[in-house]
Amino acid sequence: MTLLQLFNENFMKLDNGFVIFRRSYLERVREVILKKFLSIRKGSKITYDEVLSL
Repeated sequence: MTLLQLFNENFMKLDNGFVIFRRSYLERVREVILKKFLSIRKGSKITYDEVLSL
């Protein structure tokens, strides 16, 4: 599965422009961000690959 396919399977865009993400996807992203904050340094970035690697 490509990154684009994974992203597309985890969200839905409504007619009014709002975007809804699956809860499991958002929890995964949250885990990566929290993990990164524990070891953050100036200039650190979170990559999408890090989200997928959980």
